[in-house]
Amino acid sequence: LVGIHVTYLNDVEQQIELGEITDLIEFLSDDWAAALYHDQFGEFCRSLHGYLKQSGDELAGGSLSEIVDKLKFAYRRGGDLAEIHTRRAELVGSGGDALPGQLKRSMQCSLVDFLQSHASLLEMYRLQTDTAST
Repeated sequence: LVGIHVTYLNDVEQQIELGEITDLIEFLSDDWAAALYHDQFGEFCRSLHGYLKQSGDELAGGSLSEIVDKLKFAYRRGGDLAEIHTRRAELVGSGGDALPGQLKRSMQCSLVDFLQSHASLLEMYRLQTDTAST
């Protein structure tokens, strides 16, 4: 997990602040974290990052660049980590709740595609499938 961005860690910072996590090792050993340990997860992250760099503004109606610029500004201004964390939480939201809908859906679809393509090794993720018959 060294080098993985905290945003992939299921709101770990917020859960620690709220006292919901008392044992970090146990938290990162839960079933939800299995994909993080998959040997292709790093490639998925790089692919998603590249996709967002290329298409993120279009999906977010230009607001992704604004979010990045605001975070860079807070960093360059010399804000401490707590201030930058607070700013990111405001701009992105818990679980991406503050992101524009189309951008968030696109990211979720990318994750579902990853999980489906590695379903044999990631059986603990139950993905909703279309079972309606025509």
